[in-house]
Amino acid sequence: MRGSRQCQTDQADAIPDSPEHIPPGLIHMVKLCVGVGSVAALANLQFEGVESGRYRHPEHRTRNRPQRWRDLIAGGSIYWVVNGVISVRQSITAINDIRGAPGGKRCVLVFSPTLVLTRPSPMRPFQGWRYLSPADAPADVGPLERLP
Repeated sequence: MRGSRQCQTDQADAIPDSPEHIPPGLIHMVKLCVGVGSVAALANLQFEGVESGRYRHPEHRTRNRPQRWRDLIAGGSIYWVVNGVISVRQSITAINDIRGAPGGKRCVLVFSPTLVLTRPSPMRPFQGWRYLSPADAPADVGPLERLP
């Protein structure tokens, strides 16, 4: 990709985040899912973005690359807060810097298309993102079934 620096891990090299496979330094990210009222709405929004060709994989653009990007792509996930509750997560597959983007530098977080439901965990509002240690991450409930 011209004009970008790729900080990426291949999905084939991804490390499962079960406790016996947690590499040293692994960290997760928590982010508010602003403007989305449900996990189903998040899934539909991401599906529509890929289907329309706006992007190849589910992604989120942000101004700054996380300082701990290496720890995130070592098997980390983004935990989405929907309506004040951590409800779902996605594996982070790549973090790409985009140079020459309108408005200055930008960063793209690229996710696995699989949404994994988690045990509900209340979370107060915050700006930006927060890091989440694997020990504090809510347990998985199971993958979200494909929506129509």
